[in-house]
Amino acid sequence: MEPGRSLELLARGWPVGEAKVRITLEELGGNHCRVSMAEDAIRGPGKVVPKALRDPMITVRNRETLRRLELMAAGGAGKPS
Repeated sequence: MEPGRSLELLARGWPVGEAKVRITLEELGGNHCRVSMAEDAIRGPGKVVPKALRDPMITVRNRETLRRLELMAAGGAGKPS
């Protein structure tokens, strides 16, 4: 962890194995920042899936995760979209 900059997590998802997830914050000025996520399998069956196949699946999931995080930050979590 780098306070105010990044957080690295170990995600465990049975039965596909484990992944390393890095969440990064980039200051944009004022009260704004950009949050990004990078993830990749590091252990288990998910690791044997070719990267070219697993990346699109991970990207879809991470976009949804960031969308939900944005709703939470804006106070709109749980409201119909």
